[in-house]
Amino acid sequence: MAYYVFEDQTNIRIRFTGCGDLTSNTECLIKYGTVDDNNIITYVGSWTATVEGAATAGIIYYDLDYEDGLPAGKYTFWPHITFSDGTVSIGKGVRQTIKEEGEWV
Repeated sequence: MAYYVFEDQTNIRIRFTGCGDLTSNTECLIKYGTVDDNNIITYVGSWTATVEGAATAGIIYYDLDYEDGLPAGKYTFWPHITFSDGTVSIGKGVRQTIKEEGEWV
């Protein structure tokens, strides 16, 4: 996510690669939280992700919708996958600042 994102912007895909073999997953989520000035993450919510292509490719994504409407601020997004045997895989987070509409970048 190395581009600028603005609050209430739509048509944004959050995508994670390297999630391993997702063949036996029971739930794929992309979780997110706000980041304060001390780099402390406060969990905000999650979206149900879609597995892209072959499950063995290990790619998940979620397309932001207007209703998702994240306000301006600093965020961290990370994959959270639950498998049929009960194991959970949590991926590395990615930071993204969501700017106010019209804000200088």
